[in-house]
Amino acid sequence: GITIARGVRNTAFAEPAKAIEAFDRAIAIAQKNGDPGAIPLQEALLRRAEARVRMDLENGAFAKDLEALLDAADPADQTMIEAQALGWRTLAMFQIRSRQFNRAKAAADSGAALASRLDPPDRRLQREILFMAGLARVAGGFRTETDVIEAIALFDRSAQLFPPQKDIDHFDPLLAQ
Repeated sequence: GITIARGVRNTAFAEPAKAIEAFDRAIAIAQKNGDPGAIPLQEALLRRAEARVRMDLENGAFAKDLEALLDAADPADQTMIEAQALGWRTLAMFQIRSRQFNRAKAAADSGAALASRLDPPDRRLQREILFMAGLARVAGGFRTETDVIEAIALFDRSAQLFPPQKDIDHFDPLLAQ
């Protein structure tokens, strides 16, 4: 259970269903015996909530659960920075899909601030969350000139984090957007 839960940190984005199963096991272990080698309970709860939202970007109840966990998390907790940044990114994705652009902007900005503190840096997460922050500023009909200028700056920062694109067949879809 412990190895699965730790390993799933790296694969959770690609396979959220498997991640949910692993985090469920990690949560059960943490609640049962508090194994010091296991993933911390709060992190497992947050990561499971994030995976649930990614599995179903239409489910407002899952997004509400994720938001409550993010609001309760301590942004100064170094062990939780990555989980929180992922959570804010996914919450911003949900809010953009739900046309809650101001809330998405705040969520993406929170995630971007946390992602910038990761050591070592996670360039993929940083570029995704910067993209979400820019998109939240220009999506919808009520954007200002300031929103557009901020979005351009965020898109530029995001584009700089992509590796050089080899050819058109391997061009990153997020960069293409």
